Amino acid sequence: MAGLSYPATRYDPSPVVDLASKAERERLSPSALKAFFNESFVIPNPVVASDDGQSLLPYTGSDAAQITVGGELDKLANNVALGRDVAAAHWRSDAEQSLLLGEAVAISILRDQRATCNEPFSGFTFTKFDGTTITV
Repeated sequence: MAGLSYPATRYDPSPVVDLASKAERERLSPSALKAFFNESFVIPNPVVASDDGQSLLPYTGSDAAQITVGGELDKLANNVALGRDVAAAHWRSDAEQSLLLGEAVAISILRDQRATCNEPFSGFTFTKFDGTTITV
């Protein structure tokens, strides 16, 4: 019968995320980004902004050789959440729960993305905010 098709369901896989698109990268949560990148990668030659914010200076803290992509993504997520607290838009408990909610959403999206892989794929692996490692 021409013209008939299956209805869309909530089980349709999400479109594949285009990491070349800045807008797509900006909407990804830290959990999703950690799944795509090597979160244990140590950032070589880390830098900080100068006092006037016009240049970058070498970071010389005692932990300079231990700064990882995953750690920086976690710090970014916490800074965004706490920024909403400072703006009096949320409570601290809201910030904590928003991180967990974002992580749960990221896990769901990654699970959908995995289903669209046409080649053998062992899954996305990353460290959750509670410190446990998960493979989706």
